[in-house]
Parts: sequence; structure tokens; C-alpha cells
Amino acid sequence: MKRVSTTLTLAVVATTTLVLLADAALLAARESDQHEGDARQASLALAGSVARMVQALADAGHSEAATGALAAVAAENPTVSIRWRPRMALRRPDQFTERGFLHTLVPVPGRRGSIAVEQSLRPLERFRRRTLWGALWMAALLSIASALAIHVTSRFVIRRPLSSILDRLQQIGAGQLAGRLGLARSDEFGTIARRVDEMSEALMTAAVERAAAERDRASARAQVEHSNRLATVGRLAAGMAHELGSPLNVILVRSRMIERDGIPRSEQVVGAAQIARQVDRMTSILRQLLRYARPREPERQSTDVSSLVLSTVEMLRPTAEMAGVRLGLFAPDAIEVFADPGQLEQVLVNLVQNAIQALPDGGDVRVSLEEDRLREHVAIRVEDSGAGVDEALRDHVFDPFFTTKKVGQGTGLGLSVVHGIVQQHGGSITLDDSPLGGACFEVRLPMSRHPSPA
Repeated sequence: MKRVSTTLTLAVVATTTLVLLADAALLAARESDQHEGDARQASLALAGSVARMVQALADAGHSEAATGALAAVAAENPTVSIRWRPRMALRRPDQFTERGFLHTLVPVPGRRGSIAVEQSLRPLERFRRRTLWGALWMAALLSIASALAIHVTSRFVIRRPLSSILDRLQQIGAGQLAGRLGLARSDEFGTIARRVDEMSEALMTAAVERAAAERDRASARAQVEHSNRLATVGRLAAGMAHELGSPLNVILVRSRMIERDGIPRSEQVVGAAQIARQVDRMTSILRQLLRYARPREPERQSTDVSSLVLSTVEMLRPTAEMAGVRLGLFAPDAIEVFADPGQLEQVLVNLVQNAIQALPDGGDVRVSLEEDRLREHVAIRVEDSGAGVDEALRDHVFDPFFTTKKVGQGTGLGLSVVHGIVQQHGGSITLDDSPLGGACFEVRLPMSRHPSPA
């Protein structure tokens, strides 16, 4: 704002000075021309009167009286010089300026000479200088007055409200939406201030609504993810029940053996130990299922994705075996990503289950893990040997409620949930053809920037 006021002051001062100097120069030239014209007329009239007087006296034979009269006239006009110029016979009066003097020559009829009147033009030059100096002083005074007026006006009328508006705009740009300018002015700055206040209120309302909408979306997303987990748990339950069948049979046989009379103590101990091992196995299976189904707040951390993939595949293996699907795993050791373990597990469960469901007559599902240190990402691929996904449907497979399964076999939320979780983690998911003959879903996630301590 200081630069603006300085520029404005310089512009006004320069314009005022130029206008005053131009006006003074024009005035001085006009007045000087008028005074010089008056001086020319007066000199011509004086010279003409003296010439007629000298002619009259000379014609009457009073030459000496003519000389005395000329001297008397010269004495009465001390500002001019009046002389008789012999041998200057002119046909008509003549005037010219030379070295700051106005020369007027008027011939005397019948005489070989002329009356010469010389008048100094220095008063006109002094008049011009006084006029110009007066204009300069006036320009200086007006410039100082203009500068003071602009300074006061810019500071109290322009700079203060404009600085307040700029400060408020910077606060709004920094996210500080609360507060008002409250400039009680009726000019343009007051209008701008009111518009800024209205804008900040609108932005604050929009921010509140956006935050509420984001909370609603997050809540809805969490509910969808939890519903998807519960639906997955229901589908996993059958496989888990099948997996629990073998240890239950062992427990049943060993418990009945222990109940019989005459069984040696050593065999009872062995049977009890086998029962304990099978109970531990069942507990591990159920704990894994409960851990997957339990709702919790997402928390990203440095996660060993290799171990997570391995445990998830083992959890889904009973389901795959029941469907006649061979589940293969190809994963290196200890690859870390910065992710929420529960959400990443849900991504894997949904993709593997989707692949298993794509093989109603059995087949192969392969889960592979690859590390790309150059691009700093991890690729998780889930492939199947099924019929694949039609090219026309690939743009819609991640849409909510989109499914190619029969009614009752899917909610259409699994891949949509996968897509949302992957995006939240800054990753991407793509669908392509698999060398196995079916579909290949590839999830790319950024590698961990927060590695676990060694």
C-alpha cells in the first residue's frame, strides 16, 4: 500500500507541477507579448509626436528651439532615450529589437534625419522571471499540500481498511474462517469488507458441512466394511466348520478311549495330550475368525505384508478346499507397507474369496507378492483359472452393488470395499487377464516409510 500511495503522490505532484509551469509559461508569454505590443505603440506614438513637433519648429525657422524641445521631451520621459538621428532619411517608421532594447525610428518630413526612441525591454524579462518563479513556488506549495493530503487520505481512508481486508484474506487463506472484519463504512471498502465477511461465513458453513459429510461418509464406509466383514465371516463359517471337524473327531475318539476302564495310564496321558493339541488348533482357528470379524478403529502402522498374506491364505484355505480350489502362495520374506493390518487383511480376503467364487467347478487360485524398490511399491496379485471378466464389464467391477454372481451369492460390495480401502492407503488396483486363464487383480501399495525396529 505504501508503494501505491507513493506512486499516486508522485503522479499528482508531477502532474500539478507540469500544469502550473505550463500555465505560468503561457501567462508570461501572453503578458509579455501584450506589454511589448503596448511598448511598441507607445514608442511609436511618442516618436511620431516628437517628429511632428520638430518639423513644425524647423519649418518656422526655430531649429535651436527644436533641439531644446527635443531635450525637454527626453527629460520628461526618463525611461526612454529620445535622440535626433541625422542622415537617416526613412520613407516610413521602423521598429526592431536589439540587445534587449526596442528601437523606434520615425522620419521627419522634409529633413534628412529621424527621431530615434530607444526603450529597454529588461522589465519584460524581469516580469517573465517573476511569473515563472511564482509558478514554481506555487507548484511547490501545491505539491507539498497534495502530498500531505494524499498521505493522510491513503493512511486513514485507504491504507487502514485495505490492510485490514488483506490481513483478513490471509487469515481465510490460512484456514482461519472464524471472525469478521466489521468495517462500519458506507464506501466501497465497506462493501468489500461485507463481501469478505459473507465469503468467510459461507466458507465456514461449507467447511462444517463438508466435515459433517466426511464424517457421514467415513461412518457409512466403516459400516459397509463391517457389513462386508460379517458377510465374509458367514461364508468363512462353513469352511471353518469343516476345518473343525477333524480335531473334533480326534477329541471324541480320544475322550471315549480315556473313559474306558483298563486303559494304561501312559495311553491316557497320550490321549489327553492329543486332545489338548486339537483344542489349541480349534482355538487358533476360532481366534483367527473372531479377530477378523471384530470391529475396530483403523490404525495404520508398519505392517509385514508377507506375514499378513500368509496368515490370510491359511485362514481361507479350508474354504478353498471345500470348493475344490487349489490355493497357492508365492511371497518373499518380510516386506513392509504402512497400512492398517485389518483393512489390508479384508482386501486380501475379499479378493481371494472373489477368485474362489469364480471357480464353481474347482481350479487354481494363486496369491503372489512382489517388491519393486525402484518405484517404492509392493504389488499383491490374486489370480484365478476361471472364465475371467468380460472386457465390457471391467469398468464397473469396482462400482458398489455391481456383481456378476447369481442372486444370493454376493452383495456386490466386496470389490467396492477393496477399491475404497486401497485408495485410502494411497494405492491402486487394476484388473487384467491372468496367465492362468482367468482374472488377475493387482493391488499396488506404497512401501513403508516407517519400518519396524530391527
